[in-house]
Amino acid sequence: MSQIQEKYGKALTVIKYKMTSGAAAARAAGDPAFMAQLAADPQVGPPRQGAVPIMVGGEMIGAFAVSGAPGGDRDEPCAIAGLARIQNRLQ
Repeated sequence: MSQIQEKYGKALTVIKYKMTSGAAAARAAGDPAFMAQLAADPQVGPPRQGAVPIMVGGEMIGAFAVSGAPGGDRDEPCAIAGLARIQNRLQ
């Protein structure tokens, strides 16, 4: 899977399930039915950390996804930091 496909899947997880991709991965780890639902969606794929919702005025307007670190546990903090850096410019 390319990094572009991976980021896309992470972002779609956030948009479809209204949670960070890390929260989805944590939920899937303890919920086999949810894991199967994620894995069965060819656009989402297996859950991976690395994407967070972009919120403006309490409304989700998109998702910010990162891929490429050696592990999703490092991707998601990068996504959070990147979004924090531009959050004040979003309206």
